[in-house]
Amino acid sequence: MEKDSAHTLLPQEHGLLLKFGGDYKIVKIADIIRFESVGNHVAIYTAYGKTYLHMALSKVEQKLDPKYFVKASRSDIVRISAIDRIEPGVAAGTLLMVLKNGDEVDVSRRQAASIRQFFSW
Repeated sequence: MEKDSAHTLLPQEHGLLLKFGGDYKIVKIADIIRFESVGNHVAIYTAYGKTYLHMALSKVEQKLDPKYFVKASRSDIVRISAIDRIEPGVAAGTLLMVLKNGDEVDVSRRQAASIRQFFSW
C-alpha cells in the first residue's frame, strides 16, 4: 500500500465514531480487525461486531499505516496482527487468511505474491 505522505495516515489510537445497531461507539483504529468493500460502503469488523461506512475502500486504504494492515484483495484489507495463519486458496495461486476470530479472507492471485513476500525472511 503506497502512501502520498506519512501525514495522511491515521494513528492507531485515533478514534472513529461508529454506529453498532442503535448505539454509537468510539473505536480506535487499533481495534479494527478488517475492512471489506461492500458496494458503495466499507464493512468494518471489530470486537463490537460489524458496521458500515459510506466510503470507498481505496479512501480507507490511503489512511491506514501499512505497518499494521495488509491488502488481501481489491475488496479486503486485514490487520496483520489479526491473522492466525495463511493457507493455500481454492483457486490456483490464491491464498486463504484465517483470522484469530475464525473469519476467513480470500487473498487474490494479484496480492498473494506480496503477502508471501511480506511474511518471508
